[in-house]
Amino acid sequence: NMDKFWESWQELSIHPENQASRQAVVTRGESLTDSINQRYESLQGINTLLNGDIDATIKQVNNYANQIAALNGEIVRSKGMGDNPNDLLDQRDNLVDKLSKLVNITRSDRDDDEFMVHVDGRVLVQGGIARGFDLKTVVDNNGNSQLVWKETGDNAVVRGGQLGALIELRDTDVRNEMQSLNTMTMNFADLVNDVHRNAVGANGTTGLDFFTEHPFVENVNGNYDVNGDGLMDHSYVFRFTGTNRLNAQEQIGLEGTMTFSAPSGTVNVAYHSTDTVADVVSRINDSNGEVKAYLDRNNNLVLKATTAQAQENPDFVIRHVEDSGMFLTGYAGILNGSGAAGAYDFNRADAVNNLAGAQFAVTPMVNPSAYITVNPAIKSDVMSVAAGFT
Repeated sequence: NMDKFWESWQELSIHPENQASRQAVVTRGESLTDSINQRYESLQGINTLLNGDIDATIKQVNNYANQIAALNGEIVRSKGMGDNPNDLLDQRDNLVDKLSKLVNITRSDRDDDEFMVHVDGRVLVQGGIARGFDLKTVVDNNGNSQLVWKETGDNAVVRGGQLGALIELRDTDVRNEMQSLNTMTMNFADLVNDVHRNAVGANGTTGLDFFTEHPFVENVNGNYDVNGDGLMDHSYVFRFTGTNRLNAQEQIGLEGTMTFSAPSGTVNVAYHSTDTVADVVSRINDSNGEVKAYLDRNNNLVLKATTAQAQENPDFVIRHVEDSGMFLTGYAGILNGSGAAGAYDFNRADAVNNLAGAQFAVTPMVNPSAYITVNPAIKSDVMSVAAGFT
């Protein structure tokens, strides 16, 4: 579908006066977005099934833990009465064996009166007390809940066993597939829209996106109330475009260090006077930063957020950009000033005020692959499909 979509654009470039060529672009665009939507629905369906399995497994773990704790009490009482609790011990061993298939556990029966079961170094069962697990809703996590300890609310780590395998499948395998799909969708749509907005249709229409874009927030500056207290406290921005045209092969003649958000903390990217613009762009892209760089068709520097590796961080949100020198400031025209004082940080509202007039785009709604479609305005009038620049 992707190849056919590009082929339709090539055909339109050869026959820009042909309405049928424009219709082909729209039709193949719809076919492409339908296939993307269907792929998302398939992954989301798997995710939903896994959530159900995780929930059921947690309930079973808690059930076994409660039964083991109850048996611990019975065993202590039986021993105290001078009885031989072999049947009870066998029942407990059977439950512990079943529990071990669901989560990796260690057992301790050094104290006859306080049999214990640990998960990841923390106590699940201690004598007659069972602590158990629960699920906590996490904002902006694709509807997935976080496993926590019921008693404290602390995040729980489960490795191995059926529960660990289910969580890894959901939070690693399916999440990575979904992030890859969303990354392809977001960057593809953003690039097509950027060109299409600046081009002109046969009916004179310009400034029109080819694909629909749904911002995460309606606020034009990307301001967002993360904690729900009614006050804007973060800035959700996806892309910066510098104001200055650059030459990829030009030596920059500048020294400094850029700092970008990374999966954990930040990453530094140094640049030197003998570097070309292309060298600096490559170094940004080769770093561990969760931002990518390129020169657009006008040779302006573009910084785009990627998906986030850590679940607690939002996808397609530029979280931190800083430059100790002048490359991102006076040279590229993105930041308004150097150093910490001139840095962009998403942990405050109106963070875009630290940009030097750079264009910016608000972060898209979660999972763009779920809703991408051809713009209805273009579907209703195919002559709006752009085929050239003014």
